[in-house]
Amino acid sequence: MKLNFQGRISNVTLAYHRALLPLFEAVINSIHAIEDIRTSSGEIRIRICRNKAEARQQHLTENRLTSRSIIGFAIEDNGCGFTTANYEAFETSDTDFKKSRGAKGIGRFLWLKAFEIVRVTSVYEENGKFWERKFDFTLTANGTSNHTLRETDARQNRTTVELVDFEARYEQECPRLSHTIAERTIEHCLSYLLRPNSPAMCLEDNDEEQPVDLVDLYRREIEAKAKRSEVKCRNIKLAVQHVRVFAGELSQHTIHLCAHDRDVQHLPLANYIPYIPQRFKESDGKSFVYKSYVSGDFLDQRVNAERTAFDLAREGELQSESEPTEQELVNSIVDAAAIELGPLLTEVEEKIKNRVEELVAKKYPEYRTILKNVDTHLREFKETANDSEILSKLNEIQFQEDLDAREQARKLIAERDPNVRSSQKYLQLQKAYTEKAHDIAQSRLAQCVIHRKIILDLLEAQISVSGNGKFPKEEKVHELIFPMRKTSHEVAWDKQNLWIIDERLAYHRFLASDKPIGSFSNVKGDRDEPDLFVLNNPAAFVGSGELPLNSAIIVEFKRAERTGFDENPIEQVLRYVTKLRGAKVKDDRGRSVQVHSNAVFYCYIIADLTPQLKSMAQMASLDPTPDECGYFGFNRNFKAYVEIISYDKLLKDSSDRNRELFKALDLE
Repeated sequence: MKLNFQGRISNVTLAYHRALLPLFEAVINSIHAIEDIRTSSGEIRIRICRNKAEARQQHLTENRLTSRSIIGFAIEDNGCGFTTANYEAFETSDTDFKKSRGAKGIGRFLWLKAFEIVRVTSVYEENGKFWERKFDFTLTANGTSNHTLRETDARQNRTTVELVDFEARYEQECPRLSHTIAERTIEHCLSYLLRPNSPAMCLEDNDEEQPVDLVDLYRREIEAKAKRSEVKCRNIKLAVQHVRVFAGELSQHTIHLCAHDRDVQHLPLANYIPYIPQRFKESDGKSFVYKSYVSGDFLDQRVNAERTAFDLAREGELQSESEPTEQELVNSIVDAAAIELGPLLTEVEEKIKNRVEELVAKKYPEYRTILKNVDTHLREFKETANDSEILSKLNEIQFQEDLDAREQARKLIAERDPNVRSSQKYLQLQKAYTEKAHDIAQSRLAQCVIHRKIILDLLEAQISVSGNGKFPKEEKVHELIFPMRKTSHEVAWDKQNLWIIDERLAYHRFLASDKPIGSFSNVKGDRDEPDLFVLNNPAAFVGSGELPLNSAIIVEFKRAERTGFDENPIEQVLRYVTKLRGAKVKDDRGRSVQVHSNAVFYCYIIADLTPQLKSMAQMASLDPTPDECGYFGFNRNFKAYVEIISYDKLLKDSSDRNRELFKALDLE
């Protein structure tokens, strides 16, 4: 198989804001080389190469000098060098040569994403002789070129990797201040600096009088402030080192699981404490991120051969009673981190708690019942969560509490032993369930009440003048109360708002909305379309379950403030009565139900009381309602009760019926 080297490099991704990553990769390689030679006097020198053609200026702009751009870096170490085996691995794409260290064999490819050329000079000892190997690493067909290997009189290992000609876009994103580069390098190499035998490391810069001793800077700024604690999970004890690290733009709070003094696996702390802020601040205002390094015999024993992961029991798997599962272990470490960050997190928790409580109080009172338990869920909220994200999390919490209550009820019901049922523990569980069930019922009632308030607000908007100076058509009101051109077979109970007209309408047996009479009855071919035709549930209206049904309802909507009717609305609904009396209609079970020939019809006309409509009502011998917002009367010839309800009356009566509920939730 042939390798297209240039194509391989083009497939490597390196964001511009990660411009220092090629440098970090070279430094990590140096650390590995020193580890391999097993020396206690390892040293790494990092040199910043600047554009000497530019004038040096002392004025700083945040992390960058105003001039003297960086053109490259040089990394020098006294590690094992580019031995025969190491060079062969270097020339092998995606090698697994350092797999045990978690390496993927592609780090050097990052060099050529940000730099034009990499020059390598390596003096090393092999087979009792010292050798000097030189080569260039560029975007040529094979990657390496100008390779030479010769025996040398030198008697000390020394390897230098020069990253030359920094690509402009990456250089623009790279911090220029040497102290900032030093801090970022320490952060990236922190797991190695935590070890007792870490190599000496310094950063040299021609624009600075003194080099930066990275190990000394680490000890002063990080190790001196680090704290240690012990975590116990089941019978396992682990040591935790709590570290505060300079906060670079790529920094994040992490948990590091270590084995044999090596960083094996890291876990973003935000996955377990979503509300943790991206940065914390010291008393001097300097930003930092938190990292914990966890070690112990248990992890040493459970690390895999490649040192890339741990063999830990998952939830639900068979396990030793003395050993924790992976989740139990991580939870214990997260708890230790939360204790260490306690004062800082408390401030964030209070901020989130106040936001949640304010949001519930002002907009979503249906979640009041879970506020008393919100403290136990604070870790689940993000610090930057918006209202929608908070609402989503509240929904999730409420759903889980509902599931927990159902499971609790199932267990209580399943218990048949009378001795257990009379025990104090069972009674306490029963009491706890009763309280939880009460909270759930309250929440559901609150949701229903809020829904009604919203619907009534929408109704008010639909009967008001719109932006064009006209009133919306009656179809808007119709759709709000019940979807048009549907029957009760097609519309879920919670998708209709018949309660606006009459609470009892929700308990109907069959309803047709804006459907031709011939489509739902045996009056075939009839194209008349009552806005709403309702077959009553006998239990709700007439107290009798006998068939045929002896009552039905017709509702007709007219546009608000409508003037001029094509047909008298009263005569219109009575015409429907004539056609439907004695007809057979299929109910929600698909069974034919006959409307009794002497059935009483209740006809509601929803319309504003214009002078024309008032005149029609008087001609039909209808009486005004006591509040003078409508007309009513019984037509003996048609056996029909007819009521005209103005939109103002419809809205007011419905609001009045729900007013106490609205007040209870502070919706008014």
